[in-house]
Amino acid sequence: HPQLTKACRKSWPDSGDGHLTTLLTEYNPKTQQYTPRRGRAALITSSTSWTPDEDFGILLNALLLLDKLIMEHRDEHDARDLRVMVVVT
Repeated sequence: HPQLTKACRKSWPDSGDGHLTTLLTEYNPKTQQYTPRRGRAALITSSTSWTPDEDFGILLNALLLLDKLIMEHRDEHDARDLRVMVVVT
């Protein structure tokens, strides 16, 4: 619907910070390449048919284990900024 997408950014220059960045990537004008953004979240995607036979408990348990590992290593080099973004479609 046009009104729902009206505020959505349509291009890289409209990324909001003037540095050609998204949540996961950034543009490097020296190399003229898009690269993974420093400090970005890891992206995990999963699809579902939303039927009773699907067990998302496995994913949730894995996320709990990952969170525990991140917390245990948070004082190590670069581990303090680890984040995970989960998208279920």
